[in-house]
Amino acid sequence: MEDLLSAIKKLGISEEELKKLIEERSKKLGYLIDEEVALRLIARDLGILPCNTTFSTEVKIKDLLPNMRSVTLSVTLEKNFGIKEFDKKNGSKGKVGRGIIKDETGTAFLVVWNEKAEILHKLKIGAQIIIKQAYTKEGIDGSLEIHIGEKSNIEILNEGGIRGVLWKLYDPIEYTKSDGNKVKLICFIIKERERERRVFLWNPSEEFLKNLIEGMEIEIIEGRIKNEEIYVNNDSHIRILSVNTIPITT
Repeated sequence: MEDLLSAIKKLGISEEELKKLIEERSKKLGYLIDEEVALRLIARDLGILPCNTTFSTEVKIKDLLPNMRSVTLSVTLEKNFGIKEFDKKNGSKGKVGRGIIKDETGTAFLVVWNEKAEILHKLKIGAQIIIKQAYTKEGIDGSLEIHIGEKSNIEILNEGGIRGVLWKLYDPIEYTKSDGNKVKLICFIIKERERERRVFLWNPSEEFLKNLIEGMEIEIIEGRIKNEEIYVNNDSHIRILSVNTIPITT
């Protein structure tokens, strides 16, 4: 950093002028960068650093705005919508994967393009990842989207999946929706070490219900986490790991 300061001052830029440039650059980027990153960007503009130098600093979801580049952030996968194919204008096939990611400050939509989309096959609910060199866009509905393109990368810290003991199983309930359709809902508590979470499963099959026993080990591989509760739409998203039950103590 001292070398950069010295090189910039050799161009005849005073300390006061440099402070102003740093403030202007930081303000332009929504104060998402620190002084050192701002200084490096200024040095690049002045030709002291090569134009292809890239800079990224880890940010939080709440600080993101549309049309940002080189975004780096650590997040958890909250929902995996899978991958779809589409026809490109040149006639070739493309792929796009979608999901919802979150950190302690908020949530955002994740959009992963072409060969990079394959990584979604490895990720389960709760996966912890680091996103690097992503870019942001505004979705059709005005929501924030984080895009993974050709130059972007996803580093997997933990592939996810919520494993634990089926600690408490409640009787299923049935009710009629406003459209006249009947739905079934079952609730149970899953315990991961010392942490307990409530799980809601929609329309479980009778066969699946027969196999559920308090004390068995299970894994939730797909679902939606909201306020520490887990919502699962299909019983195929819950895997029974062990039928050997663990004694439940109250």
